[in-house]
Amino acid sequence: LDGVYGQRWKVETVHSVIKRKFGDTIRSRTLARQRCEPIFNAVLYNLHR
Repeated sequence: LDGVYGQRWKVETVHSVIKRKFGDTIRSRTLARQRCEPIFNAVLYNLHR
């Protein structure tokens, strides 16, 4: 459990950066687009890195 928690800070940091970069609201109206939007933001984050 210690090893897993030791990696959690990395995930939390990336999540925080994505929220600051792209905002913390979902702008899409349809459910299908709402599900795609966070994935798209993660891909954009990885491309920008």
